[in-house]
Amino acid sequence: MGEWAPALNPVTSTSTTTVLRILRHLAKETVRDRTTAVTRLMAYIPTAVTVGYLRQPDMELPLPGGDFARRVRDLLAAAACRPDVADTLPARTSQAEQDLDDRLQQAASR
Repeated sequence: MGEWAPALNPVTSTSTTTVLRILRHLAKETVRDRTTAVTRLMAYIPTAVTVGYLRQPDMELPLPGGDFARRVRDLLAAAACRPDVADTLPARTSQAEQDLDDRLQQAASR
């Protein structure tokens, strides 16, 4: 028995197809915040590939340009340097700690 491979297991099940259709529909309604670096990367890649097609119209897969890898690396490095969101959020407290704080505040207000 070999390993499971996606190419050997096409999506033919109605239930799988339905789930994928629902997920795609839900994704359309989802608004996701993107960092500036990710937005720049998403804008740069299609532009670079389009320029490659314009430069090399006869190529099936034209090269996007000599500095493509460097630009993508720089954009990804900028995203990696972004501070972690978890560091900017207040620490979570357990429910027991929250209940104790609530009782202390009630007692102090009496």
